[in-house]
Amino acid sequence: ARSTRLISILRMAQGSFVSPLVLAILSLAFEGALASPPSHDTSMISSAEGHAFDQLGSFLQIKQPRLPYVPVKHLKGCRSVSPDFGPHPNEGALKGLGQHLQVAMEVSCTNFFMRCAYAKKDFGLLAAAIAGGLLHATSLMHDQGLLVQGIIAGASKVHQEGINTRVEQQEEDAPVKCSALPERSIQLKELRESIRTHFQAFQATPIQVRNSKSLPDGIALAFCDQIGDTGNSPCNDVMSKAIRSHYDPPMLADVGSTDA
Repeated sequence: ARSTRLISILRMAQGSFVSPLVLAILSLAFEGALASPPSHDTSMISSAEGHAFDQLGSFLQIKQPRLPYVPVKHLKGCRSVSPDFGPHPNEGALKGLGQHLQVAMEVSCTNFFMRCAYAKKDFGLLAAAIAGGLLHATSLMHDQGLLVQGIIAGASKVHQEGINTRVEQQEEDAPVKCSALPERSIQLKELRESIRTHFQAFQATPIQVRNSKSLPDGIALAFCDQIGDTGNSPCNDVMSKAIRSHYDPPMLADVGSTDA
C-alpha cells in the first residue's frame, strides 16, 4: 500500500511540468522510502505521505510567467515545453538569472547544443554563446571575453570531475544525436540569439546582467542542471568559482534601464 501511494505521488509529478532535476530528486527520495523497513506506526506513514502530497501540490500550483515572446525552435522534432522558472518564478531575469537562462535554451531547443558541446569538450562554443547572449552590447566586448574565459575554465574543470561527460548521457531526450546537429557556427549563432532574445524580452539589459551579482551562480545553475547534475556533485561550486576567478568587473551605470 505504501509503495502504491508513493508511486502515485511520483506519477502526479511526471504528469506536470516539473523540471527533470525535481523529478530526479523525487525519484531518489521515493527509492529510499521504498527500501526502508516498513513501520508499524501507520499514523506516522500517513502523516508523511500526506505531507508529501501537500508539498507536491503546492509546488505544482505555482503559476509560471508566460513568455513575452514566441520562441523559435532550432531543432526539427524537438517537442514544445512550457517554461519552468522554478519555485520562485517571479524573481525576474536578474535575480532568477539561472532559471531564465535555462528557459531560454529549453524553449528554443538550443540546450542540446550546449549539452553536446560539453560532452565533446567544445567548451569554447558553449562559453561564447552564453557570454555573447547575455553581454551582447558592443561596449561590453572586454567583459564578454572575460566571461568566456571563466565559463571555459569552469566547464573544463567540471568535465575533469567526470560529471556526466559521456555523449550518450547528453543525447538523452534529444531529438537527434550530437553528430547530427547543425554545423558549429550555426549552433553558436542560434544558442546566442536564443539567450539574447529571452533576456531582451524580459527587459534585462546587457549592463544590468553584467552588474548582476547573480551572474556567476546563475550560469553555474543553468549549466549544471542542463548537463543532468542532480546537486550531488561539486558542479555548481566548480563552475561558479571558475567564472569568478576570471570575471569580477566593477559596476557600470545603466542610465534609463528598467528593472528585470
